[in-house]
Amino acid sequence: MILKRIKFKTKNRIGRGYGSKYGKTAGKGAKGQLCRSGVSLNDFEGGQTPFFKRIPKRGFNKKKNIVNINYTLQKKLIIKKKFLNY
Repeated sequence: MILKRIKFKTKNRIGRGYGSKYGKTAGKGAKGQLCRSGVSLNDFEGGQTPFFKRIPKRGFNKKKNIVNINYTLQKKLIIKKKFLNY
């Protein structure tokens, strides 16, 4: 019985010298924001207004109606029991 050889593709070892193809800058190019660690530009759209700002807002964003009431008018409404003072 002859077993076939199974080829496994070896993982590229990044940042291990010039001869490894992925040395020095480790395939990230030269300087700039994208070559730094911890950078993710997932939401950036090149200066265009982001998607989450363009879409209309829906859901739990009810705003309370604030009305300015004169003090004397407020006093009269309290006497008439039409105004609840919280």
